[in-house]
Amino acid sequence: MKNVNQKIEISKEKLVELKQELKNLYVERELIVVELAEARAQGDLSENAEYDAARDKQGEIVSRISELQYIIDYHTIVKHNSNSKIVRLGSIVEVSSKTNKSVNGKYTIVGSLESNPLEKKISNISPLAVAIVGQKVGDIVEVKTTKFFKVKVESIN
Repeated sequence: MKNVNQKIEISKEKLVELKQELKNLYVERELIVVELAEARAQGDLSENAEYDAARDKQGEIVSRISELQYIIDYHTIVKHNSNSKIVRLGSIVEVSSKTNKSVNGKYTIVGSLESNPLEKKISNISPLAVAIVGQKVGDIVEVKTTKFFKVKVESIN
């Protein structure tokens, strides 16, 4: 269970995306109600695959609606500040490592809901982000994973 006082950090764009998904799910939920009524009209529900499938889908939709509503109710918008002198949520950071060359590159520090390693968007709770948040250009810090390694903050945008 999440701490009710805990704010979920997301970008304004992600909030818009989640609100649209929520609207779509409300529409989809209404369509499921119609499907359930049609399946009930077919008679014996104990052997009605359409009814079972519709009930399962309804459960998934209700669960996702609840999750989205929680996020929307407890979010805080993360603003990108390209003038920041320290790494923080929303920063685009270039790092380099002599011992772990696979981490060399630019990363955007995002909330956990928006992380996408393929797009170099890393969660603020990932080991790399935890190590560099609060650092300045030129700082060298240790990243704590299964193998410890050091990275240098090369630039902050």
